[in-house]
Amino acid sequence: PVRGQGVLSRYPILEDSVIRPYAFYQQRVLLDVDGQEIVVYNVHISNPFAGSFVARHNDMSDLLARVNAETLPVIIGGDFNLTEHAADYARFSDHYVDAYRQASRGFGWTFAPSSRSCVRNLLVCQLARIDYVFHDEAITALEAEVWSSSANSDHYPVWVRLALPQ
Repeated sequence: PVRGQGVLSRYPILEDSVIRPYAFYQQRVLLDVDGQEIVVYNVHISNPFAGSFVARHNDMSDLLARVNAETLPVIIGGDFNLTEHAADYARFSDHYVDAYRQASRGFGWTFAPSSRSCVRNLLVCQLARIDYVFHDEAITALEAEVWSSSANSDHYPVWVRLALPQ
């Protein structure tokens, strides 16, 4: 089991595996969505301020190699611990679509400013979007929003509605 991380699905989970490449985890599940198989990654990428920027870069490289090897439609979501201005975001978004950017407007800040980790860096946290849902080009984001309640998490939830390929 992975503390603080999991996938709940109304669709049958055909496979479930957990990879721990570096400090945090990557979870891969294979879903049966009305007869169509979809791969979903639930990830938590290394925090560069609690570890190192090298660890985050290595996590992103490992994840990118793993998802690029998939042959089915893929959705990747989680705590990426990087902003849209990071080189690793650009490297990842060259291959996968940022659902929030495709289907929503605004900043979409996901760091909850009332969290313990933001007390020292309140302004930075209020201006940070570090949680994402990415998908391959076969999938389309129809709606996306960041919820305004964190339920005691240091992150706000990101909700998306996706259209799968026909």
